[in-house]
Amino acid sequence: FWADFVPITDQINRYEASHLDGLHFGLLLGIPLTIMACLGIGVTFWPRLRPYPSQALATGLTVWLGVMSAAALINPLPWQRYYLSLIPVMSLLAGIGLWALFRRMQQLHRKSGIDFVDSSAA
Repeated sequence: FWADFVPITDQINRYEASHLDGLHFGLLLGIPLTIMACLGIGVTFWPRLRPYPSQALATGLTVWLGVMSAAALINPLPWQRYYLSLIPVMSLLAGIGLWALFRRMQQLHRKSGIDFVDSSAA
């Protein structure tokens, strides 16, 4: 609704023209990172899959995500640039999801007994 509100659109344009507006990868990187973060959230709730043993760390990440999400959703300000506080926790969760996926692939590789690297070629 603020698309025609000049002070806000000027503010958005200044922010996007600055060097502080972040890196833009679009859907090419956004979708895989979102999928990995969702996987990380799932892994955090499933102790057997966690790449770390600490329940306290899992609880801390979940609380951090919940507080940051709630703050972004209940923010009454018209321009929702306040989602930026979600970036650190979502990055950690994406890393956890990627690590859990990597560990699972390693386990499947060990179970299959297939050697993908030809050690005799060296």
